[in-house]
This record gives sequence, C-alpha cells and structure tokens, in this order.
Amino acid sequence: MNSLNLGDMETQAITMRNVCCFFIVVCLCGCSYATDEVPRKAESGVDKEVPTKAEYKVKIDRKEDKVEINTEPDQTVVLVTSTRGIGSAKIVLARGEWPKEIVVRLRYSPGKPFRNLEGLHLSTDKFRLETFLNKPGKVPYYRLENRGPLDRPKEEGFVDIRIEKLADCVEVRVPMTDFAKNTALLKLRWVDEYRN
Repeated sequence: MNSLNLGDMETQAITMRNVCCFFIVVCLCGCSYATDEVPRKAESGVDKEVPTKAEYKVKIDRKEDKVEINTEPDQTVVLVTSTRGIGSAKIVLARGEWPKEIVVRLRYSPGKPFRNLEGLHLSTDKFRLETFLNKPGKVPYYRLENRGPLDRPKEEGFVDIRIEKLADCVEVRVPMTDFAKNTALLKLRWVDEYRN
C-alpha cells in the first residue's frame, strides 16, 4: 500500500480546489449566458414583452389575383396584383399582433399601377371603412351591425389614411389603431375603375 506524504496530499488538495473553482466559474458563466436569453425587467419593474413576428393567412376571391405579404418591424406591406383591377381578399392574423400600419400597394402587374382606385373597402369583424384615391386623410369608420335600409350608420372614429399614386402602384397607408383592435380579420375589396 502506497503511503502519501504530506506534500502529495497538499498537491492533490490544491489540484482538487482548482478543478472545483474551474467548474464553479464555468457554471456561473453558463448561468449568466442563459439569463441573457430571458426577457429582462423594464425599469418600471414590469416584464418587457418579446414581440412575436406577425404571421398571416390570405384567401383571394379571384384565382388570377395575387396577394403577397411582407412583414417589417412597424408595418406590414400587402402587395396586391389584380389583373382586372377589381377583387377582394381576406387576411387573417394567424399569429402575433397587427403592426402600427398596413401598407396596401395595388397594381395590375409589375410596372403597371392602378390608375384611379375608385374604391377601397376595408373591414374587420367589427368595423368598416371606404376610401378612394382622391379621398385621403381622416376617413370615418363605422360599426358593422344589423340596421334597416334607411338607418344612417354612426361614425365610431376616424383613421388617417394616406394614399399616393406611385410609378409602380397606388399605395394606401392605413394606421391599425382602434379600427383593428381585438380582431384577427381584415377584408380588402378594391376597384380601380368602375365600369358602366
């Protein structure tokens, strides 16, 4: 049986202490790294919400039309390519929240923008509004409800819509304020030119 002298025991004790210190440092660094991934408390003491990227489902009424959605931090761009200039689509918010603004861009095909946008109807499951190219600005929205043919709808609020005719599309900017609050549905109907 080997006997350990006092010097060997001290060396083993130092080695064990160094190994333990090494593991403690590794564990602490790992815990520090892991906590960086957790949402931190805001200065007010309330947890910050980690924004979820919005995801959408689209249903188009005319199979020849196309709707592309591009999600950006503060806005979602809805590019509508409508070969006839008349159509509609339903956009369902499948995940996340509506952005601050929806930008609808309307065209017949790449490089061929809508000319007049004589009608754009937007509705949720609660509200509706109508606008057109020459009517930007504060547009009233109305509650969807059953009413008789002679009842005049009551304005629920206003949405400050910006409409601009660009080289490749007509662009409509819709702030998603109270108009789209607590809803996951947005319906679009567009008419570039009414036909007689």
